[in-house]
Amino acid sequence: MSDTAWVLVFYLLWLLFWTIAVVASYLIMLWGGDPVVAVLAVPGLGVVSYVALVFYRQARRERRLARETARILAEPCEHGTQGARLDPTRCASCTAEATERARASAERAAQDDARIEAEQAALRAEATRRRQAEYNDHLKRIRLPSYLSRMDPRQFELTVCEMYRRLGYDVRATPFAGDSGVDGYLRRDGKLLILQCKRVQGSVGQPEVRDLFGTIAHEEAQGGIIVTTGRVSRQAREWVSGKPIQIVEIEELMKLIRQTFSESEVVPKDWKCRGR
Repeated sequence: MSDTAWVLVFYLLWLLFWTIAVVASYLIMLWGGDPVVAVLAVPGLGVVSYVALVFYRQARRERRLARETARILAEPCEHGTQGARLDPTRCASCTAEATERARASAERAAQDDARIEAEQAALRAEATRRRQAEYNDHLKRIRLPSYLSRMDPRQFELTVCEMYRRLGYDVRATPFAGDSGVDGYLRRDGKLLILQCKRVQGSVGQPEVRDLFGTIAHEEAQGGIIVTTGRVSRQAREWVSGKPIQIVEIEELMKLIRQTFSESEVVPKDWKCRGR
């Protein structure tokens, strides 16, 4: 029997029940029965009817849910297998498609992971390349000054003398020992200049420039040049002010060397820079 028929039957019985209740109450009162019983009979029967209606509706909902569940469980998949729409494992084709979808999804995930890893590896490689290029540039910048500050003192003197020779001076280098503070004599345009080379890693102070000034006077020269791989102190610069002494510190020395030499002429190819 359908739900509509059940509802119709229920309401007909409910209407009959109430009719009987009302007639019974009337007869009780007509025959001299207790009027309280007659009055309470009607609402009492109404409560009973309401409870019965609630249970009936609950039973009807459960029957409808059971039928819907049975329908879904029996619904075929797209391949025609009964119940496979809710439970794909009942159908071999659905199971195969699900397996293929899972495999394809896993493959796409693996490809995405590989692509991301490749991109990250490329970024790391590019960062490493840039760092190496920056480090190489740094080494290139400091290679010459680093070598000059560590080269053999006599070789440094000869390199500076050759530098001034290429700059157009008539140069005479002095012996390494017993040179009385003179590392070279420079002549140009009829002027004699005293060359003094200081291969140091620190600074040249006032005593060194005082010695050079005394040597200029002793040699009756027109001036002097002090060349250093370091710097000249502030006190020494102040003392030199107004005197015929030219100061060549490491920055200017590198410019002059690069102007007159190729770097490979000065720094051996197999020399390893320490990076500082």
